Amino acid sequence: MRTAAIVPAYQAEPKIGEVVRELVRIWPERVWVVDDGSTDATAAEAERAGATVLRHASIAAKARRSGPACARLSSTDFTRR
Repeated sequence: MRTAAIVPAYQAEPKIGEVVRELVRIWPERVWVVDDGSTDATAAEAERAGATVLRHASIAAKARRSGPACARLSSTDFTRR
């Protein structure tokens, strides 16, 4: 079974790199960050730490609903909200 870590994020620049690095250690190549319209460097920090990033252009609490789409894109068998 393939699993993935899918992390919703908004204005998380100070901590997202640390979170992603720890998750990549557990699930290499299966860590997604869904950036919900951050205006800081959340997406860049997540990518630098090893995540695949899906970005929403505006703040609309879309990140949580995007998790299943990320799972389908990465052929993941299981997600947990």
